[in-house]
Amino acid sequence: KKKKKKKKKKKKYYLTHSLFQTMLHKQRKELFILFFLFLYCFDCVYVGGENIIKDPQELKWKRNVDGSYYGEIYFGAIETEINDLGTLVTRTYGIKRGNKIHYSIPSPTLRFTRGKTYNLLLINDLEPVEINPEHNVLKNPNVTNIHTHGLHISGEGNSDNVYVSVNGGEKFQYTYEIAENQLSGNYFYHPHSHGSTYLQVGGGAVGPVIVNDDPKEEMVPASFVEMKERIFVIGKIINVTGVGGDELFWTDIEDPFWTVNGIYKGTVEMQKDEWQRYRIVVSDPFAGPRTLQIGTPETCQVVLLSRDGLFRSTVPQNLSENSIILTGASRVGFGVKCTEIGTTSIIMEDVAVAQINVVDYRKPNTFASPYDPDGSVWKPQFPEYMHNLLDIDPNGDTKKIFISPTAVNFESFDPEIPFSTVPLNSINEFTLVNSNGHPFHLHIYPFQIMSKDCPGFDYGEFYDTISAFSPTGCRIRFYAYNIPGKAMMHCHIVLHEDNGAMSFLYVDDSDPLPPLPPDTPYLFIE
Repeated sequence: KKKKKKKKKKKKYYLTHSLFQTMLHKQRKELFILFFLFLYCFDCVYVGGENIIKDPQELKWKRNVDGSYYGEIYFGAIETEINDLGTLVTRTYGIKRGNKIHYSIPSPTLRFTRGKTYNLLLINDLEPVEINPEHNVLKNPNVTNIHTHGLHISGEGNSDNVYVSVNGGEKFQYTYEIAENQLSGNYFYHPHSHGSTYLQVGGGAVGPVIVNDDPKEEMVPASFVEMKERIFVIGKIINVTGVGGDELFWTDIEDPFWTVNGIYKGTVEMQKDEWQRYRIVVSDPFAGPRTLQIGTPETCQVVLLSRDGLFRSTVPQNLSENSIILTGASRVGFGVKCTEIGTTSIIMEDVAVAQINVVDYRKPNTFASPYDPDGSVWKPQFPEYMHNLLDIDPNGDTKKIFISPTAVNFESFDPEIPFSTVPLNSINEFTLVNSNGHPFHLHIYPFQIMSKDCPGFDYGEFYDTISAFSPTGCRIRFYAYNIPGKAMMHCHIVLHEDNGAMSFLYVDDSDPLPPLPPDTPYLFIE
């Protein structure tokens, strides 16, 4: 019995040892791969300090049996410490992970794919308030909604409808049908409930919207898609204590301040000699012209990919001073490659809002580039609603627009009276008299710049928000294509918007004009 026992024990020992060796041999390859994946993705794993700037959290969609997608987003209160400054109690959007709702500044990223339908349930987690029905006053601090700023999507029903009003304790189901021809890019979302927009946007309730690239249909080079994506919300938060009778917002920080992804004067880690794709949202409640600069020409190469989420007519475009003029409600896409180890700055309004720490701890991805693989610039495929209008005369409305702090063309907002009624598929032209003092934003339809003297806004290119001075006014044209109903237009100084500097176009499909014939697949601008 003793011999058998020893034999058995010996056999068991060798079996275990052999199994261990076999497992180690089989997994050696996997461990080797994991090791190099770790090295490759090390700049995705942020360590070494609480001020490291991470990408915003992202909503994870669930797929329904019919092929559509479903998600939930909450609106509620957050108390957070702004490093080196003080405490902030405000409202923002959040998502549930496990049993806990994670509210954040900025709000979570919403990511869409062209041709898909998304059902988003907005849950207002705040206390209900008594509704003030008066227009053009600051009111209803806990009432909210969602505006998907920049998307070519309906402004009525349960889509991008700013007339939706969700009080505390209420829910609302949004349905976003992202068109097959929606241009990919970085857009954003924020509250747009009339009377509480200033309070909520000023308090930091802003989040990114990403429409994924469609390389085949949009003729995007493989080298462009290969670039590492970084998402940044450069947001100004202001003290809105007591606005509209609010009792929730509180801060001991007196002056307005900029954060990048909720971090005050934080650090972005970046691999030396590697092109990366910066998707930037700028949110400033006062929204006038701003200068944004990434590093210096001596430390980093910066090229322009997009404005307001919309590809430029030729990609990329050079920026000689690494800087650009935009509005406090703009988005911009940059290709960035830094060639010097050390630190450089992201500068907004002459203030360093973050620093870039350029390091060299792995082999850079040299294929990734904003250029075509052969090193040349390229032209993206544009959708029908961005038809080149430079040589096509308007057949809809032509008006001059003058905006004041409480009115558009001397009329304060009335939810029932449109600024103008135009036929579906019409071409319309507005001359913006004073957008430098009152940034102009048009929902649904991107507009093309017709003037050559609007600083920061290039002739022939498309935008959805503009703030520029021209002695004769900045002329813009837009094609009211395919989507009927209300299209809001307003000053994007959100305090002015709440106080009445807003109106809407009514795009009438009862007698539509014939659509324009197909354009060239890209913009040709001389």
